[in-house]
Amino acid sequence: MAAAQGIFFYAAGVVAAIIAAAILTWPSRLAYLSGAGISLALIVLWAVFRIVPPPGAETAEVVDLIGVLTKATELVAAAACIVLWLRARRTRQPDRIESQTS
Repeated sequence: MAAAQGIFFYAAGVVAAIIAAAILTWPSRLAYLSGAGISLALIVLWAVFRIVPPPGAETAEVVDLIGVLTKATELVAAAACIVLWLRARRTRQPDRIESQTS
């Protein structure tokens, strides 16, 4: 069981790192949405496993300070990605309006 959880967290960390690199090197609406998506998915998964036991465990996991701080950080990251996505949407809308009037 511990190996499966380790592999999952390793994969989630790699995906999050790839998305962060994409945001830094190729900022786009897709990258921002991906960043928000992975962060929110990890928050939801964490919350679910506080209610029901994860696969292979007999009891649900407990809420601890490290987990809460981690989820708070992920929530800030998701909010930042959403703000960047909204800003990217606003800056592209005038282009569409100009092309329609031309």
